[in-house]
Amino acid sequence: MITRNQERRFRIDIAIRDVMTKTFQHFLAKHILPADLINEIERRRHKHLSEEDKKTIQSGNFDKFDVTLLNKLFVNYGDIIFENGLRIVCSKEMPYPNHVTVSDDFNRLRIYRNKYVHQIHTENEDIAIEAMEGIKQDFIDICLRMKERNLPEYKKVEYVAQLQVIFNSDLDRIEELHKRVTNLERARKRLVEEDIQFNGNSKRRKKRILTSINNLTENTKQMRKSKALLIVGEYGVGKSSFVNTVLTAITGIYHEHCQVAQASSSKTNYLDVKCPAEYLKITTDEDEKLWYPTFVDMVGMDKANFAPFDIILEYILDGKLKPFTDLTDFCNNIKKGRKMVQMEKREGPIVDAIVFLLAPKSEQNPTVLMENINIVLKRSAKEIPIFVVMTKMDECDLAEEAIRDLKRKICSSFVINMDRILECVNYKRSDSQSGWWDNDAVEKVLNFLTSICDPHLQRRDLIRMEFEKETSFIHVDGEKVLNIFAIAVLVLILSILGYLLLNTIGKVFITRAGNMRF
Repeated sequence: MITRNQERRFRIDIAIRDVMTKTFQHFLAKHILPADLINEIERRRHKHLSEEDKKTIQSGNFDKFDVTLLNKLFVNYGDIIFENGLRIVCSKEMPYPNHVTVSDDFNRLRIYRNKYVHQIHTENEDIAIEAMEGIKQDFIDICLRMKERNLPEYKKVEYVAQLQVIFNSDLDRIEELHKRVTNLERARKRLVEEDIQFNGNSKRRKKRILTSINNLTENTKQMRKSKALLIVGEYGVGKSSFVNTVLTAITGIYHEHCQVAQASSSKTNYLDVKCPAEYLKITTDEDEKLWYPTFVDMVGMDKANFAPFDIILEYILDGKLKPFTDLTDFCNNIKKGRKMVQMEKREGPIVDAIVFLLAPKSEQNPTVLMENINIVLKRSAKEIPIFVVMTKMDECDLAEEAIRDLKRKICSSFVINMDRILECVNYKRSDSQSGWWDNDAVEKVLNFLTSICDPHLQRRDLIRMEFEKETSFIHVDGEKVLNIFAIAVLVLILSILGYLLLNTIGKVFITRAGNMRF
């Protein structure tokens, strides 16, 4: 037997599902054709939409759109849905009674749903009869306004009459609704578990994800060691978030392994090293043989002042810095002209591959950082495989042709192929980002990581031969010139000999001249 409080919650839930949602479905259908909506969403690369959302939209049946999907569309695609080009702005506060725009009415519906439907199985404060009457009247007022907005297409739809039936039905009807709501709630939870949590032991992980995991595992086993990947890039591009994204793809569960900053700031101020033993929770000898990669996360670079970072980069590439080294303090000491005490042995992992991150935007130019990285590698006589990740693609404001030009510039600078560049949106828990985190995204990240872990791609420390210096010559810029000191000595000797010779000749001449006079 259900309680009075549960009964009222169920009435609100069914009213939202069966009536209120339909008013906004009809409103959407009036303002845009399904084909136009699908084309625009595909043009924008399905931003903010999950895999399940994409399938629902591609069906072209607006009656399948629930409040969550409608909210995503109104908030993120309102400029193409509404005639005035505006978007609905979500608010946690209930709109004032005199605020009666479409945005206000949708926010009312969303707030009621969050408060009463999402808490349908929790025992919180009772819903008083006065509050129930207020909710009912709010729903009726919204329906009347939406009725006017949806005319003339839906003039025969009796929203208010349907609401009256739901709020005035007897208890037997409510018990039937209770069973229906329970089944819907269970189905919704099951979908969430299947779509968001890609647990490594889940039987519902798609076959291609398993194939990608197997390919990665085969590569790592052949290496017989964990390949160290250095994550570099300008501060604020999302280096730490990318590490979290990759580890989510590997393990199937999101954890904030690396601390993430907000906006364009930098959170990482020390050398952060994530090895397989840490993120895989290795418990058996067989797990140790997987040799998944080690991720080395460093402080964000500043293209306006690269001087401290090139020194940091050289030390990290050679494994001369310990994990948790304070890189901010390191930079400050370098700027003061101090030299680090030379260490006799390696303290950290030697870098096997570099993953360069950039967030492509119109006002950013990664050329300076790319050139500086090449200079450091050339100066230190190293050939290290370089891969590139274009992060925050959901915030990219470049046109398709501009993105292709940027990729060509990257390939030319680092001398790499296009298949070494990954377009990525970093994973987050929030619903606004979950749309990008689907099976396709997981597969792309895992395949990219598999390419990096190719056992044939190895770091090479070049050998520079030593040459014996000649005593009478020195080498400047590869050209052979006379030794300045040897020239000076030669000139001095010749000057002395010349002086002596002239002095002797003079004396002889004077002697002969005297003899001839007498």
